[in-house]
Amino acid sequence: MNVKNLLLICLSSLLIFGCSQVKPIEVITNEQARTHLSLQAPAQVTLRELQWVIITPENAKEVFAELEKRKYDVVLFGLTDDGYEALSMNMILLRRYIVEQKAVLDAYKEYYEQKDKN
Repeated sequence: MNVKNLLLICLSSLLIFGCSQVKPIEVITNEQARTHLSLQAPAQVTLRELQWVIITPENAKEVFAELEKRKYDVVLFGLTDDGYEALSMNMILLRRYIVEQKAVLDAYKEYYEQKDKN
């Protein structure tokens, strides 16, 4: 046998035996108490009062004159009946979303507080 082959066999044997002697990894876990969830309820929203003015072809001049008299800018922001319906639906969707988010927050709070009690 050649010295090269003998050296190659020895190195290969060392590599194979060295890999088979791997120590298993020891995992140590320490359970830690959950951080207390201190969520405060948001302040109740106080909406500003709106004043709606219905303008028709019959009362347009009177409404604009009244606005000028009160020193308001005489502008018109209008919605069609479909636009008003869309605005109402958007408000309903926003309210539903807020209620859902409140339910999620309440569930998180209950989950964390229940674990803390145990």
